[in-house]
Amino acid sequence: MPITGRKPGECFKTFRDHLGPVLAATLGSQHQVFCRNDGNRSSLSLGPPSAIGVRLTSSRGSFIFSLRQNLEVIRTEDGKRWQLKTREYRYAIYDSDDVLAEARMRWDYVSQVPAGKRWCKHHFQIGRIAGKAVSAPFNDGELDLNRLHTPTGFVLIEYVLRFLLTDLGVSPASPSWESVLDSSVEKFFKQFSGRTS
Repeated sequence: MPITGRKPGECFKTFRDHLGPVLAATLGSQHQVFCRNDGNRSSLSLGPPSAIGVRLTSSRGSFIFSLRQNLEVIRTEDGKRWQLKTREYRYAIYDSDDVLAEARMRWDYVSQVPAGKRWCKHHFQIGRIAGKAVSAPFNDGELDLNRLHTPTGFVLIEYVLRFLLTDLGVSPASPSWESVLDSSVEKFFKQFSGRTS
């Protein structure tokens, strides 16, 4: 069952209130979730909307992590309530907090692929390093990994948070971080979504 509410703001608040403790247990309560509502739409970010993201320190050095979600609410079929939907998300890792910086890696979703584009709505991309494409050998040539929209399916923020802690070496803010992530994923599939995996 998707998140619903009597008013649009209730839907946005339910999602923000769910996500806040998950981020606090993994990355720390100093990183606040901001939600900017505009009628039936809302922009949710980790850290102030004016910043590219929040600085994290890991065993591999520091980096900027960006979490952005654009949400909207639509009327339920019976017309009595509002239902939350994700219009877009981007989870990204940057080398610096320069607003013109290109993400080193990112997970993207757009509900509507821009006109003239044919790539997958859910995808992963690797950015350029010092303006140069990261490439991989492929047959007799090279693949520019920044131009590949590698399909992913729907990526939960909990999966990206686990990646930050286990693969990139960010120290978890709470010893219970793993059970918090597992509970959050379970809640997503059982209460917030019609998806099963």
